[in-house]
Amino acid sequence: MGRRGRRGPVSPGARGTADPRRRLRARRWAVLVGCLAVVLGLAGCSGGGTAVETGAADFYRAPSSVPRQPGVVVRSAPMAADEVPAGARGWRILYTTSADDGVPTVSSGVVLVPASASGPVEHLVAWAHGTTGVADACAPSRMPDGLEEGGLTVADEVIDKGWGLVATDYVGLGTPGMHPYLVGQPAGRSVLDAVRAARQLDQVASGADTVVWGYSEGGGAALWADKLAPSYAPEVPLAGVAAVAPASNLPGIVDDLPVVPTSAVYVAYLLAGYTSTYDDVTYAATLQPDAVMTMQRLAQFCIDDPRATGLVESSGLLDGPVWGQGPESGRLHARLAENVPDGRMTVPVLLLQGGADSLVTPQSQGGYVVEQCRDGSVLDYREYDGVDHVGIVQQGGRAMQELLAWTGGRFDGRAARASCAG
Repeated sequence: MGRRGRRGPVSPGARGTADPRRRLRARRWAVLVGCLAVVLGLAGCSGGGTAVETGAADFYRAPSSVPRQPGVVVRSAPMAADEVPAGARGWRILYTTSADDGVPTVSSGVVLVPASASGPVEHLVAWAHGTTGVADACAPSRMPDGLEEGGLTVADEVIDKGWGLVATDYVGLGTPGMHPYLVGQPAGRSVLDAVRAARQLDQVASGADTVVWGYSEGGGAALWADKLAPSYAPEVPLAGVAAVAPASNLPGIVDDLPVVPTSAVYVAYLLAGYTSTYDDVTYAATLQPDAVMTMQRLAQFCIDDPRATGLVESSGLLDGPVWGQGPESGRLHARLAENVPDGRMTVPVLLLQGGADSLVTPQSQGGYVVEQCRDGSVLDYREYDGVDHVGIVQQGGRAMQELLAWTGGRFDGRAARASCAG
């Protein structure tokens, strides 16, 4: 989104790294993964600026009462031409979803369709974004280039293929309440209710075929959407789920995280989400006392804010132990395990994993894949040698091209290839 609308059409053969703005975006992501060099004194580290809100703040304020039915559009507003990909029309939406206690709440997001569409789109991609933060300003729909901030680099191709796109911000991100980061059920419900909401717009067919895509945090959300769909949203049958470097095996992912500037912010987001969701997960029981205040402050920054790295360094967070009762045991471990999207998947699943990913490692992902195969899921697992957590979503890269082709197969009704099949 953002500046992309001013580019004008780009032929498929010209896409990739040609656009300098895309190279800048890639560098900003690479900074987040590579700032460990600062700790070792090898290089400087700078990143992007803070999130800048684009939509009017009033749009995101929940009305005094909302419908109890999930997936109802409460508010919508057209997006400006320079906020959407070339050749697209877009709307911000505020829609109902449900909290864990069943109380209705609202989430925000965006809907994109081809401007050239002569009628409602029949094929819909539901996008679940990667980590952007837990503060309201970190909601992708409130950020310039928000889709790219969350890892979606091929929105142009989605529009070029004539598909529609709905992208949730998730509950509590951009809207009232704390974002329950890496808590599976509210994330999955946010995705499914966004599809319900998109289908209420005249530009999206009420029975549009839907494939869910998710990256990193959103990969876990996509897998949870599959688990929840048959009971929570039976009127939203999914044609497939594609999870890119998904946060699936949460205990394994957190166990693998070294406490360095780039991973400390993820720990801060995790604890903000889990302590606000679960009464039995507390800062006092999880962290060393000296680390609590820094972690709480870190959670106020969006993922690409260089002040986060500066805070970690200036606080001395890395000078001593951070964990109290660490994630390998205790209540945090138990809650992480509860949020693994286990059990047999109901639709074909494509799982893309970078072989050089140090954030979501192939080892932790491999354990999840083995369990899915044992459960009888129809799973197509593809690992890309030498590709890291950022490279897996690079526009023009092999993974993204295979994602588009696989999705086309689901919309065309072709049988899905499977590494393991029940």
